[in-house]
Amino acid sequence: MTSPYVTSPNRTEPWRVVLVALACVLAPPPAVVAAFAAAIVWSGCFIECTGDSGDHLTGGALGLLAVALLLLGPGLAWLLLRRWTAVALAAGGVVALLVTGAAIIGAY
Repeated sequence: MTSPYVTSPNRTEPWRVVLVALACVLAPPPAVVAAFAAAIVWSGCFIECTGDSGDHLTGGALGLLAVALLLLGPGLAWLLLRRWTAVALAAGGVVALLVTGAAIIGAY
């Protein structure tokens, strides 16, 4: 006979895992673009620097957007999966994707 206080194990719905995986794969490329744009807007230099100093407010906002996009995957892993191992795997996946992208770009 089972006790009324025994709960069933918490099963993770597949859509949560899929959403976290998509966020980890699809968020870093726009984050890189936002970080690149932030550096250009912040400094005011793209190909050649002019006398203007750049727009620090907009550049800072774009930099914060880049950080938020990079933290999207691990943040969703924590919110939806509630396990530190999922957060660590999501963060490792984001870092691995960025390092792989940098290596591919560096090869050219």
